Amino acid sequence: MNKMKRDLIQSAKVLDFSEDTPALTSLGLVSLDPSLNIKPFAQRLLDTFARLGQPVRLLDPRKADRVLLIGTHDGNPRMSVVEEDLDRDAVGRALPRELVLLKARVDTLPRHTGAWLKNRRVRGYHHVHPQSDGDLERLVRRLTGKAISLVLSGGGARGFAQIGVLRALEEEQVPIDLIGGTSMGAFVGALYTIGWRPDNLMDICKDVWTKSTPIRNLTIPRVSLCSSSRLERAFHDIFGQLRIENLNRAYFCMSSNLTRVRSTLHRKGLLHRCVLASLSIPGLLPPVVHKGELLVDGGLMDNLPVGPMRQLNGGPLIAIDISPRQELRVREKPATGMIGRIREKFGIAPATTHPSMLDILDRTAMLASLKRIEKTKHQIDLYLRPAVEHFDLFAWKSIQELHDIGYEHAKNRIALWRGR
Repeated sequence: MNKMKRDLIQSAKVLDFSEDTPALTSLGLVSLDPSLNIKPFAQRLLDTFARLGQPVRLLDPRKADRVLLIGTHDGNPRMSVVEEDLDRDAVGRALPRELVLLKARVDTLPRHTGAWLKNRRVRGYHHVHPQSDGDLERLVRRLTGKAISLVLSGGGARGFAQIGVLRALEEEQVPIDLIGGTSMGAFVGALYTIGWRPDNLMDICKDVWTKSTPIRNLTIPRVSLCSSSRLERAFHDIFGQLRIENLNRAYFCMSSNLTRVRSTLHRKGLLHRCVLASLSIPGLLPPVVHKGELLVDGGLMDNLPVGPMRQLNGGPLIAIDISPRQELRVREKPATGMIGRIREKFGIAPATTHPSMLDILDRTAMLASLKRIEKTKHQIDLYLRPAVEHFDLFAWKSIQELHDIGYEHAKNRIALWRGR
């Protein structure tokens, strides 16, 4: 595994911690609710650190390597007395802080995260059930810079291969702590983040992409060839009113902001709207309008968002790249049959096959991203590129074949990467 510089930029207020992060040896815990007894949680957290081979001590917040602000989803998000005290001087303000919101039940989704983040400068935020080993282990990995992140690229129907990779990752028991994606990778990644397993992903993708055929929803082409109404309805049915900041596991997706001519990193907001923006290929689907600005497919500027993930996590990074690489050319058709012989005899130019309009739109949207991917490969620990280039961008009916290709490609590579 490559040795890589840790570059952590967290979300509530974007803070740059690009310098090397020292080893974590001590924590300061601050209860944001005077009535909240955090001692049981603190003991389980210390036990988890020890079990994972990274023992830490609890110290006064001003003397600790990291400060954890502990609250609950239904608690009052106002600033605590301890936080206000820390903010009174430069030393206190410089202490790295992270927000931990405790869940009452394992199977409930977090709420009100935005209110907790609104006035706090924190490096990151975490949703944890105090009795969940999985949640506690994920928290420890993220705090110690050992979290495993997954990045998924765009690529239309080829994205079904990513479901096969996810199955292989699960079989090899690789814990995924953060997920980021672009376009189709944003959709697959969002489904996996909210808890759907690979079998469920296959069923959902069949319903959305093969049965309802949202991309064939043609409209008067003033802004785009197709309307996004059917696709947005399908996404809303799946994700409802879920917000990215309220997901149990860290997630982001990318879109391209035509108004500001830059990539947009979505770490908060309505999940179904952010995913729709991330895969709205310009010309094919209309831009998503957000506060008067136009958002389109994230693949236009960053189809494999390795850089944004590296800013969030310095641990091992897995990337699944299904970006199209085949050359887009006009090709001659073989001169066969009677028509071919007549063309040859009279010196008529051979017939040609041209790329489709959709192929051209897709490649146009990917021009900048393809170069960016090559520049960021050195930041990836496990680079997975299933051989799916021969599949069409809209080969929705090939979902099982694409899944199988992704699974077979990843299975042995993951085992080898893990040293098995």
